[in-house]
Amino acid sequence: MAIALPKKEDRRTAYTKMTIKEAFLKLLSEKSYQEITIAELCRGAHLNRGTFYLHYKNTSDVLDDLLKEVTDMLYDLTPPKDPSSPEAAKPYPTCLFIREHKKYHPLFFSDSIHSRVVDVMTDFYKENFGRHLLERGVHNPHSLDNIFYFQITGCLELIKRNIELSDPEWAKLQCKIDRFFEGWFKEL
Repeated sequence: MAIALPKKEDRRTAYTKMTIKEAFLKLLSEKSYQEITIAELCRGAHLNRGTFYLHYKNTSDVLDDLLKEVTDMLYDLTPPKDPSSPEAAKPYPTCLFIREHKKYHPLFFSDSIHSRVVDVMTDFYKENFGRHLLERGVHNPHSLDNIFYFQITGCLELIKRNIELSDPEWAKLQCKIDRFFEGWFKEL
């Protein structure tokens, strides 16, 4: 029995999906997620409904694809200690990624999908962050979940509130926050 390998996406398919996702992000910057319709997405992407349905079942599929696209570009919360290591070649940590990739701001800053974004980010980081907390002596699963949720939601909210800061101003704020968490972790 032959095993079917995943089919590589051709350029035309990738381009069509990209235009749909771009139209979705534009609409999300203008209205809530629940108000976005397939018809609007099709108009924004300059394609017909049939073409849309070849690639996605609904707006939730588009959102899921965008969230996967983002998480594929991220790495764990802890940056590599040695900037010359192979680990340093990995993509951005979340806070820098969000600041530098303005096209994804509607995804991270929309109140209408905030819970879904937090859930995806939590799933993405949970294993490594949980290990990090276990190493610091936090063994209660309920405490682990709450500390982690606090970290993710706090991070997203700080980025949203301070997105207009210059890079040097953001770096200072991030240093203060990192020191806060280091002190907090020492007390755990």
